[in-house]
Amino acid sequence: MKKVAILTQPLHTNFGGTLQAYALQNVLMEIGCEVETINYRNAESSNFRKLLSFIKNYLKKQRENYPFFQGEQLVRKKNHSEFIKNYISLSIEINDSEKLYNYIKSNNFNKIIVGSDQVWRKSYSPNINDFFFEFITADNEINKITYAASFGLNYWEYSTKETEHFKKLICNINNISVRESSAVDLCKKHLNVDVKLVLDPTLLLTKEDYIRNFN
Repeated sequence: MKKVAILTQPLHTNFGGTLQAYALQNVLMEIGCEVETINYRNAESSNFRKLLSFIKNYLKKQRENYPFFQGEQLVRKKNHSEFIKNYISLSIEINDSEKLYNYIKSNNFNKIIVGSDQVWRKSYSPNINDFFFEFITADNEINKITYAASFGLNYWEYSTKETEHFKKLICNINNISVRESSAVDLCKKHLNVDVKLVLDPTLLLTKEDYIRNFN
């Protein structure tokens, strides 16, 4: 049986992030893979992401916002935590590149999939280099794949130095796909690589799949 590790953004109280992790894991299980989602995070990014979310909501005053009350937030967090616990096979918490590499090797994963979600959004990532497989670039025994990866933006946010570094890293990825046509263009223009456009994993499951799995 193929052992597959999924590397995605840290799971938290986010409907889209949680659902895409669930969907990708289930699609892989349906084709006979043993799957585990890596719980890769750090404390600094957690607080930073909260600040980013606050700023983003504040700047979007032109839209109608319906904020959750504290009690509602607690319910949302509790329900997300229970869903992740019950429906997503999650690894132990991992906080740095060395531990990530050692965990992958010691658990004999055959493949690593980065995706989907905004895995190439620098401000959201625990370590953006690892989402381009820097932690395992030199290891050719493990198949490196991105599925429905997203930059989360339709413009290039990386510096010249970062771009040159990612150009080298991306050459070691065995199969690359993204979920937006803008990402196809960004990869071609800035990384000199042709990539595939694919569906977000949430759309790979049918309504019946969701109903059956949650009953």
